[in-house]
Amino acid sequence: MKNRKMKAIFLKHSTKIFLCMFCLFNSQLGRTANVYTLKKAADYAIQNNADILLAREKIREGEEKVSTALSSIYPRLDLSFNAYAKQDALAGNANVMFNGDLYNFYQGALIVTQPLYAGGAIAATWQGLQKDKAIQETQLKLVQRDVQLAVIKSFYGLLFEQHKVESAIKSEKIQQTLLATATRRFKNGAEQEFTVLQIKTALALLAPKISEAKNNVRIKAKEFSNVLGMQDAEAIEIVGSLGDDLDWEYFKVQNKQEVVERPELIEFSLKKERSKDTREATLAKHYPRLDLVGVWARSANRKSDLLDGDRGNFYGGVELSVPLFSGLSSFRERSMLSSQEAQLSIEERKLRDSFRLNRVQVSENLSSTHSMMDANRKALKQAEEALDVATRTYRLGTSTYVQVSEAQKNLTDAELAMDQARFNKVIQMAEYSVAFGWPLENFIAMIESSVKKEGSPQ
Repeated sequence: MKNRKMKAIFLKHSTKIFLCMFCLFNSQLGRTANVYTLKKAADYAIQNNADILLAREKIREGEEKVSTALSSIYPRLDLSFNAYAKQDALAGNANVMFNGDLYNFYQGALIVTQPLYAGGAIAATWQGLQKDKAIQETQLKLVQRDVQLAVIKSFYGLLFEQHKVESAIKSEKIQQTLLATATRRFKNGAEQEFTVLQIKTALALLAPKISEAKNNVRIKAKEFSNVLGMQDAEAIEIVGSLGDDLDWEYFKVQNKQEVVERPELIEFSLKKERSKDTREATLAKHYPRLDLVGVWARSANRKSDLLDGDRGNFYGGVELSVPLFSGLSSFRERSMLSSQEAQLSIEERKLRDSFRLNRVQVSENLSSTHSMMDANRKALKQAEEALDVATRTYRLGTSTYVQVSEAQKNLTDAELAMDQARFNKVIQMAEYSVAFGWPLENFIAMIESSVKKEGSPQ
């Protein structure tokens, strides 16, 4: 990776479609750039993002845990070997408990145990692990949604940063044109040297701004590749638009027909159900346990006699274990489990409250952005007209450079404000979809359709 360098940024512009290409490859490799639309980028991230890969592995782990839990209902076979030093009481002398000779006792046994009843622990554990797997699957959907949202933000953040580069380059070209005009007029005695120096100063100040803007694009490009989960550096070309032509009202009407509960609420619902299984599995140890037991054993006073076939014996039956006293722990555990269930209910209520507030916020933000776009659109049109008039009259000598410079600054500010509003609109529409539980796949498909209508630059 040491030889890999960030390469120059190439910009293209066609109507409202903007093409940004950033390269993260060794200059000697000469790789062809991979073109990514928003949908292709989102699909790539779903397959390669580290958070999604981790969530998938947790699901696989959960599946193995379910299989492991099933093993508890099967018979268990154990091999046991015991060695004791024993001393028994002699017959006829009850006054002394252990007055016999000390001797060794050896026993080897094969023990088969079949659980019959474990206080509901087996079924509760299996059902709980099934719900854990369902929770992990829901968390995967949640992670996928968050990654899709991150891709949208990173994708349009990169486009927005490129617009800033284009705006700075456009300002530089205007200043260069003004410098040529001012220089010509200065030679003819129609302009002051001070004006020429002012324009040169403005050009000198624009150079670092352009460099900084390009650096910001490179940083955003790297962030974009990280969100997608790209492990190796590669040449990437993204195609998208900051246009304001997305039919949001139609999209809202279409999605209102699709009522989808947010993954976070589904997860909480599963956690509440899981808590019931946890209660049963935790308290099962305080209930009777019944096992079917079979033992084949050999016992002897010398180790070598264990190989004698006459030493073998077999017995089988049921084994009932009844807990009588456990330090009142069952009462404490019941209280603890009830508290955990209450906490889940409270957290779910808080989550629903925050979702309701979030819906209001995203609705108001989007409404405000639409109003701002209308105002910015008018301001942009007026700024363009003002700069056109100021530039034309400056060439004719009826206006000053200060007026042209002010008009150019107003246009740059109006363009950036419009781009910011367009960027905000796209991001807020995505956040609106999330807030109302609509699949981001639908939103990405709408954007993809909008881009195809305008045509992609080649």
